[in-house]
Amino acid sequence: MTSHDIKTFKYLETYRFGLQFQHITGKWSEPIWVNDVKNTIPIQSSYNSVGGISMPIASMSFSDKSIINELLNQGYIRVRPVVVFPSLSERECICQGILCPTVFNV
Repeated sequence: MTSHDIKTFKYLETYRFGLQFQHITGKWSEPIWVNDVKNTIPIQSSYNSVGGISMPIASMSFSDKSIINELLNQGYIRVRPVVVFPSLSERECICQGILCPTVFNV
């Protein structure tokens, strides 16, 4: 695989997840915070994670139909997930990564 195919979140790093909603006019809302998640799953020596993401993703469901109906009534037609990656000064893990795909696959 290429380096484009191999994507992970850094081990023991915290990421902030949220949602953005798109209005019928095309304008996206400000991000709505969902959860902060710390990646507790290290990169494995064999590549077998779904979509290359080896992290418990923050989950949120709109089981209450009234929330969905209210968003639709307000003119929102789409939703997309967003993630905030820590800045250089906020990182807990300063350096971690894959030297090259060959080393990763070995």
